[in-house]
Amino acid sequence: MKNLFDRIWDWMKNTAWFQVVLLVGVVVAVVLSISPITKAISDTVTNAEREKYYEYNRINYDTLISNINKLDSGDQDGFAVIFVNPEDTNYSDIQKGIDIYEEKDDAVKIYQFNVTINDDTASSDNYNDDANWYAYYETDIDEMTNIRNASIDIYEEWQEATKSNLNEVEQTSEYSDPSNTSSCLTTPTLIWFESNDNIDPSIREMSKVDSASSDEIIDFHIAKVYLDLQDSVSGTSEVSIATLSGLNKFFGTTVLDN
Repeated sequence: MKNLFDRIWDWMKNTAWFQVVLLVGVVVAVVLSISPITKAISDTVTNAEREKYYEYNRINYDTLISNINKLDSGDQDGFAVIFVNPEDTNYSDIQKGIDIYEEKDDAVKIYQFNVTINDDTASSDNYNDDANWYAYYETDIDEMTNIRNASIDIYEEWQEATKSNLNEVEQTSEYSDPSNTSSCLTTPTLIWFESNDNIDPSIREMSKVDSASSDEIIDFHIAKVYLDLQDSVSGTSEVSIATLSGLNKFFGTTVLDN
C-alpha cells in the first residue's frame, strides 16, 4: 500500500498538467471563499455596532424615573433618551450617528427606550425567548401616557422655536394619535432630561403631569424634545451623518430662541 501511495505521489509531482489543474482549483477555492468571509466580517462588525449602543444603553421606565429624581440633587447628570421602534426604516442608521456623537468628550449620555416592548406584545417571540429580559424592559399604556403628556407641549414650543433657526433642526413632524402603548410617542423621539436650573423657565412647569396610574404629580424635568433628528442643511443625504449634525444642534442649547 505504501508503494502505491509513493507511486501516486511521484506521478503527481512529475505531471505538469495535474499541477496546473491543482493550482487552478486552489485559486478558485480562494475566490469562492472571499464572499462568505467578507459577509462574515461584515456581519460581525454590524453586530458589534448594534451591541455597542442597542445592547448596552437600554433604559426601562423605572430607571428613567429614578434618574430623573436625582437630577436636581446633582446625583445624576443631564441625560437624553431616544424612544425607538426597531421596525423603523432608519433605526440602524440613526444608531450609527449616535455612536459617532457619543465619542465626543462632552457628549450627553443617550439611552435607548424601545416602545414596542409592552403588554400589547407580551406573546411575541422576544417574550418567549427571554421572559426576564422582556419583563424588565416592558412598559405599559399608563407609563407611556405619562411621558407623552409631559413632553408634547414642550415639543410644540421647540417646534415653533426651530422655525428659520439655523442653530436648530426644524421640527416638522407631529405627535401621532395614540391608539396603543407603542404609539403614544412618534418614533424616533429624542428627549433631553435636565435639572430644573438648566431648563428654560418658560417650559419648566410643562413637564409636571398627573400620573395616569396614581394621584401623584411627576416632574419629568424635560428640557428639549426633537422628533426630526436628521439635519436637512448638513449637506449630506447619509442618515448617520445627518443625525450626528442634528444631535450636535439638539444638545447645543436648552434655551428657547423664538
